[in-house]
Amino acid sequence: SYIHVFNPEQINFYSNIYNGNPFLKTIPVSNVMFNIHTVPLVTIFFHITAHLINIFNISHPYFIVVNFFIYLMLVLRNFNLIKSVSSTYGNIFITLSVFSYPVLFLYQRGNFTAGYTSQLLIMSYILLFKKKKMDIKILALLIIALSLRPNYIFLLPIYFIDSNLKTQINEIIKIFFVFVCSN
Repeated sequence: SYIHVFNPEQINFYSNIYNGNPFLKTIPVSNVMFNIHTVPLVTIFFHITAHLINIFNISHPYFIVVNFFIYLMLVLRNFNLIKSVSSTYGNIFITLSVFSYPVLFLYQRGNFTAGYTSQLLIMSYILLFKKKKMDIKILALLIIALSLRPNYIFLLPIYFIDSNLKTQINEIIKIFFVFVCSN
């Protein structure tokens, strides 16, 4: 819960935003929200975000605008990476990343971690495609993306489609080991 970050008035304000959420889980005794369903790296990210909201006194709509600009910066970074490979693919990418139905759903629901995850995965795959080998930057992007959404771990074989089976298995084990150690 975030009772160590926000005062009771702020807790009440943010709790009212989530009252209609059918997936809300609360601790019965204290009636506060908790997030034990996430991995530790993401929990740290959420707590840092909560402290920033408190320090800068960011209200709910402004926080969404900040997240939108962070998502847009990731999209523009990926657009430049893709444009360097193919201008046609770059134009298709920017259109899909800003105006597709899943992205419009992301804006409406405010689930920006899903957007960050997709853009980080795209960035890591493009860098792997350009460099032809896994380096620490690509590995870090993958670990951050997989920490935000662990269910994407099943996309890992796509990263090693050009290599032989032994190399694929070794790389997937290495990524899985780093993922487990970081989370």
